[in-house]
Amino acid sequence: MATEQPPLSPGSSTKEHSCTTQHRMAPRVPLGRPPSARSTSAGPDSSGRPPRPPWSLLSCGPRPRRRTPSESPRSPTSPALDSPIPSEVTDLGVPAPTPDGRLLFVFGDTFEEARVGGGWWRSPVALYGRFEGSGRPVVWTGAVGGRHARQLWPYDHDNSAHSTVLPSDVIILGGSMYLHAMVNQGLGNVVRTEIWRSDDSGATWVPTGAVFALDLHGGMFQLLTWALGDDGHVYVLSTGFQRNKPVILHRVCPGRLTEPGAYGLQYGN
Repeated sequence: MATEQPPLSPGSSTKEHSCTTQHRMAPRVPLGRPPSARSTSAGPDSSGRPPRPPWSLLSCGPRPRRRTPSESPRSPTSPALDSPIPSEVTDLGVPAPTPDGRLLFVFGDTFEEARVGGGWWRSPVALYGRFEGSGRPVVWTGAVGGRHARQLWPYDHDNSAHSTVLPSDVIILGGSMYLHAMVNQGLGNVVRTEIWRSDDSGATWVPTGAVFALDLHGGMFQLLTWALGDDGHVYVLSTGFQRNKPVILHRVCPGRLTEPGAYGLQYGN
């Protein structure tokens, strides 16, 4: 069994701690229009104008009829999920290129109405999109879950254990996507963090079993961003979710990403 890598002081060489398994870098996504085979948008109409964007950030297609409160699903496990319910407010938005060449954006708390607590609470949710060019907005091409964005995995909000799960960051290793997520009981009150994996470019997600304690590294391993380095390691910048803690640096071999004990602290107190 491999032993945990010792922390390195700033400026130390990493050659003696190189990972034995190499992973390819995530594909680079150009700003221009993707190949026509991957394009799902309609072309200009007879007037020459480009098509209008979807009516709602988290909905694809024509605007559905506004439903009454009694018709609107209030839980991600509601049997009425196939109803055309709009989604008008969300937050966060973690972008990541998918292994099949698209762009995936993972969002946090999402509601039916344009206000916090506005019905049909979901988090995390995700959209597929593409860039039309520098300085132009993202064009949404689809949603994980069907016509409307659905919660990536089932759970009830405001339950006895936690209130919501928020995305932290996504990394692509080989043909898999890994999502680090924060389990919260109220905003800023992290219960634990987890890593989820998708092997189909974000369409479905499964837990990896990786769970990180809320007080790990003095509470500075709750919110993170990560990337695959040229030396084959994944480098992780992490901090607390309370917006009052410093940032610390770790690294881990890609093949041990889901082993909490394999992360070596590189810089930080």
